Amino acid sequence: MEQFLTGDIWKEVNKLFKKGQQKFACIAYVTSDKLELSKGDTLICDASTFAIKFGETSAKTLNTYFSKGIKVLSNSQLHSKLLLTDKYLVIGSANLSKSSAEKLTESSVVTDNDILLSQAKAFYYNLTAESTLLTRQDIAALLKIEVVKRPFKRTIKSKTRQKKFGDRYWFISASALSERTYNKIKDNVERTTAKIGKVLTKKILPF
Repeated sequence: MEQFLTGDIWKEVNKLFKKGQQKFACIAYVTSDKLELSKGDTLICDASTFAIKFGETSAKTLNTYFSKGIKVLSNSQLHSKLLLTDKYLVIGSANLSKSSAEKLTESSVVTDNDILLSQAKAFYYNLTAESTLLTRQDIAALLKIEVVKRPFKRTIKSKTRQKKFGDRYWFISASALSERTYNKIKDNVERTTAKIGKVLTKKILPF
């Protein structure tokens, strides 16, 4: 599978993945539980005091996931946005938030490429080693932090985030030019042909 996603990324991901697949999410900021995770799944995010205090990550959302039996880890340096299963990798720009789902222009790629999966799994395991597994007491402490609301950034609706960028084929017509018409553009055609020839020569014969 090779697929490019836009719009509400995690909603689209939920459609693609079966509930039985174990998921490993490394998503920097989490303020929504829109990504379907189940007992035994893992979520690594930035659950630092700073991230919680300034609303980048929601303690209530982490508590929701934690209560479902999901392992929650914190890494204050994390800025990644990826999701792993045994068969698939999703990697892109989207945090797990309402603004990402409804307003921001996001993009992600879904792949089952074996090399990328292997590298992403290595990344995940190394990240796990330097992250902190949160306990019930840790979650309770995060819930007590007073959240400071930051100014709301105005956004406008994006047409790009609503589009689907699938495989497309373009059909064009071609017809022979008359000698008179060709003579008018001959110089330009010959210059362009020469430039293309030089580029192709460099690619084929780099020496």
